Amino acid sequence: IVKGTDYYRQAAEKGDTTGMNNYAWALYDGKGVAKNLKEALKYAKLAGEDNNRDSHFLAGIIYYFENDELEIDYPNALFHFTKAAELGHTTSAFNLGIMYRDGKGMVFPSTSISRVLSSPKSTLVEPSETLVPSTIMDLPFTTISAPVSVAEILCD
Repeated sequence: IVKGTDYYRQAAEKGDTTGMNNYAWALYDGKGVAKNLKEALKYAKLAGEDNNRDSHFLAGIIYYFENDELEIDYPNALFHFTKAAELGHTTSAFNLGIMYRDGKGMVFPSTSISRVLSSPKSTLVEPSETLVPSTIMDLPFTTISAPVSVAEILCD
């Protein structure tokens, strides 16, 4: 694992988007390298500049969850989940639905959010469901197809 992670790092340092994404995930998981969320975020955002949807997803996860290295930043989590969802990342679309449901990272007029949440067509997940898999290999499959709007997620 260490040797593979070093190759990811070398590719990332040469500007390769896939290398940046893979190295960011290695830093996030602590696989083959010490766990470092600040560096993971740096490489995820760099790869995201080249429209890498998995990197936007990772940046969203890092911004969303409390950790010892960085403050929670819901507006940035919302931004990166939105970018990833627009690029077809279905788990990010699901995460956007949770953020909109919970009102994290945005301001809603109280009447519109209560109308959406009380809609009989809403199929909302339970609050106990988690947004983050333990590794990228544990990502759940969903039936949401891209492109998808948040309204479609909440009111389907």
